[in-house]
Amino acid sequence: MSHRLAHMAKAAALMPFITFGFIGASLCAQSYDLTVRVNDTSAYPSSGGMLSIYLTNRIDSVAGFSIGLQLDRPDLIYFPDFAGADTVGTLISGWEYVNTGSIGGQGTDIKIIALADLIAPPVTPPLPPRSQESLLVRIPFLTFPVPDTLSDRIVHVFIITDPQHTGFSDPQGNLICYPGYVDTTCVLYEQGSVAIEGCVTMVPGDVQGDGTSDIADLSELIDYVRIGAGQLTAPYNGDVNFDCCVGWDDIDQIMSWPQPPPPDQRCVCLNPPRCCCRGLRGNVDNDMNDVTDVSDLTALVEYLFHGGGPYGCDEEMDVDGGGMTDIGDLSRLVEFLFFSGPSPAACP
Repeated sequence: MSHRLAHMAKAAALMPFITFGFIGASLCAQSYDLTVRVNDTSAYPSSGGMLSIYLTNRIDSVAGFSIGLQLDRPDLIYFPDFAGADTVGTLISGWEYVNTGSIGGQGTDIKIIALADLIAPPVTPPLPPRSQESLLVRIPFLTFPVPDTLSDRIVHVFIITDPQHTGFSDPQGNLICYPGYVDTTCVLYEQGSVAIEGCVTMVPGDVQGDGTSDIADLSELIDYVRIGAGQLTAPYNGDVNFDCCVGWDDIDQIMSWPQPPPPDQRCVCLNPPRCCCRGLRGNVDNDMNDVTDVSDLTALVEYLFHGGGPYGCDEEMDVDGGGMTDIGDLSRLVEFLFFSGPSPAACP
């Protein structure tokens, strides 16, 4: 019987985090000292990062908690559906229940619920009181593409203090420091931020990222633009004309430079896309001189009917600009080359 009563007591301790409906009569009856802090961090556009949440629980043991986070810049970062929680090396590593979920379903908020011990054995102990701040949990986020011209690049991360979303429980199931009170000697929530990084100092032409611009960089850049070979280590160093695109215009500019190359300066786009098409489409075989002739017609026939290619630049092969390479492109090219038909469509 005593074993069953122990299980029932443990189940009762979970109820505040499952229903969020119970608020004990003795909340904050003592001068608890609980601090929860979201660490400031940074991330690059079109990537992601981790929000680290730290805890100091000087008075009470912590057996479970729920933390709600809210972002104020949904145009910059978001919590993905598969966010989960990273507990490796944290205070709650080994806890029996850790789960995350969106509150509003838009990726602008997230709620983390964690319980040290479920009803079935083995028993996982709560977090004992500690006066030193320690890492509680990490939450992943993703960043949107962000133009480098954007000046306001700070995302504030707020801890939602509504007890439906944020609260801590001791092993007896009592909520620690009911967050509705303003008394920060009981609980202190420190908001965090994410700074979206802008461009870095570039070494113009140094696409290999080794600190110098030389013939090896130029050769790699040509292969990358012409046929899409590999990935550039430092693509921002290839955007030497600052149009947020790595393409033939950049190559032409690099080849016209005197020695030594221009001094280092701030880049415009951190991850400029590859732009292999120049001027008008139709250079199907992607020759260096950008000439549209019978060899391009032959290459297109080989691609459409004999499994040839592709030749490195889909935009050049899409002669009519219809979004795909098909018989319509072949007809457009034949008309242009032999019957004074309309020119190929302009490059994007």
